[in-house]
Amino acid sequence: RDLGAGEVVLRMPIKSAIILEEDETTLGQRALALLECQKNSDYGPYWKILPTRHASFDPTPDLWTEDQVKALELTELVEEVLERQRHLSDFSKDCSYNFEDFCFAHWLVTSRSFSILQQSDDDDAPDDGEDDLLSVQSVMVPYIDMINHSSESPNVGLDINGDDESFELVALQDIPESDELVLSYGTGQEESMDLLMNYGFVPDRNPWDVEALEGDEFDWPTSLEENLKQLPEAQGIQYLILRLRVKLQHAMKGLDKLVG
Repeated sequence: RDLGAGEVVLRMPIKSAIILEEDETTLGQRALALLECQKNSDYGPYWKILPTRHASFDPTPDLWTEDQVKALELTELVEEVLERQRHLSDFSKDCSYNFEDFCFAHWLVTSRSFSILQQSDDDDAPDDGEDDLLSVQSVMVPYIDMINHSSESPNVGLDINGDDESFELVALQDIPESDELVLSYGTGQEESMDLLMNYGFVPDRNPWDVEALEGDEFDWPTSLEENLKQLPEAQGIQYLILRLRVKLQHAMKGLDKLVG
């Protein structure tokens, strides 16, 4: 049926969600926290609907080989991915889980969690007239984590209902029955590089790329036209690499038009 703006589409109890971290927690600690949650039978039904590492999924660059990462040819992004890989490798040596399970848990946390602001319960916190939103927590919410992303026009958002102690998926606008429900992942202003890094995909359209590329130049060995020609034949990770390159080259051309 059609949905009206402000209507609650889905409600999930807070106790059904996996709360993973505060803002200072490392990637390795988040992955370990998720693996430890497997021991809690309360999360059993949720585990049954989560992907497994033996199923087909879109790996983030953290799970790529070094050669695949370097093929991105974006120095800052390559260095960030390799540093994350080193961190995960070092952290996993001190835990009891095998490396493959540990890396997959990291992928689950990175690609399926939402960031929420958490109010302080500290009565001694200074009253400076500002909101006491002191930390960020990552949560994995059953079913809501299945909603696809839109960089351009999300039609639902994630809210917390404190009275009902639930997470709510709320319509941001009137939504016709035939339309897909789509969220905006992360801050809502993620560049395509960030979406690939944390979620393993490159969106069809992303207006934030043009803004992010202002003043930047990338010296790729292939032109936009050459990459477009190769894209239909590419598969797997090579397809993602070419798709990202095409999206950024498109954004750079859009930026050129805007500035002159």
